[in-house]
Amino acid sequence: MLEGIFISSAALNVQQERLDLLSQDLENINTYGYKKRSLIVENSFKDLVSNNESMWNKNTEDMPEVNYSGLTPYIAQVYTDFSPAVVKETNVPTDFILNSEGFFVIQTPDKEQYTRNGFFSIDTDGYLVTMSGNRVLGKDGPLKVGSRDFLLAKDGGVTVDGQSAGKLKVVAFEEPQLLLDEGNGCFSQPSQGAGLKDAENPQISRGFLEQANVDFVDDMVNMIEISRAYETNQRVLRTQDELLGKAIQIGNAK
Repeated sequence: MLEGIFISSAALNVQQERLDLLSQDLENINTYGYKKRSLIVENSFKDLVSNNESMWNKNTEDMPEVNYSGLTPYIAQVYTDFSPAVVKETNVPTDFILNSEGFFVIQTPDKEQYTRNGFFSIDTDGYLVTMSGNRVLGKDGPLKVGSRDFLLAKDGGVTVDGQSAGKLKVVAFEEPQLLLDEGNGCFSQPSQGAGLKDAENPQISRGFLEQANVDFVDDMVNMIEISRAYETNQRVLRTQDELLGKAIQIGNAK
């Protein structure tokens, strides 16, 4: 019975995490460049070990057979879907979109961040910046464009008054799933890195924005499903708790 309570409690925690991620996705449905996230949930210790064979230093096929039916669900990974989203035409010269893999690079006060949100503007010093005021980086540092009259080449090269002003820095990652979500469609590298590299043959257009890759209808259906599963697990947990309480009363009466 205690095992059943533990399993139901773990299932509740998983559903709560799923609900939190869905809520975050829906909150960011209008955030340009936002990437939806979901949980990869495993249901046995054997699955966990299969994904981490180095724990055993041997192939999991050699593991002895064990009854795993009563083991609890657990969150194996929070998965970020980096697939492209619908493109919106704005005709605004400081709106950029990547037509290829990779991320724009943003200089925040404490570290670099990476985003596909090309909703930029120009600050009073003539630098290309995000809506938060963080400067967009070129190959040689913050990119100064002066005014909206600059020219942008497909490869990210910027020309101001007939002179080269630099080239947008576009990067990619060997292991993008390791990136840390910083909110507003921005990511950063963990301490061990994520395989940062220059993006190959970046293709950039202006006057367009990449929207969030969130599907409102799908998310609402999933939210209803999760809410029902959550309620079911709550009822199971409540019943198990009541049975345990009765068992304790009977035990104390003997």
